[in-house]
Amino acid sequence: MDGTLLGAILIPTGDNIPKASADYIFAGIVDGVFLLAGIVAVIGLLLNGFRFITANGDSGKVAKAKQGVLYSVVGIMVVVVGFGMVRLVIRPY
Repeated sequence: MDGTLLGAILIPTGDNIPKASADYIFAGIVDGVFLLAGIVAVIGLLLNGFRFITANGDSGKVAKAKQGVLYSVVGIMVVVVGFGMVRLVIRPY
């Protein structure tokens, strides 16, 4: 194998490093905010569902749990619709 070239060693020049634009940075921040809001809404839904189950027929506790479940579901819907609207406006590729 004297003098046989088995493969070339390529040294990266950095030409194909993606550039960070304001659109991508903003999209990342918005994605994080919507993710956090969605997690909070789902946790609220789970907690209020647990409160509903453990209310033991107390009408006051049941009413508060139902209201909390309603608010959590509305929150999830707002997050999903808001995320979709922002994606329509920004739409990073």
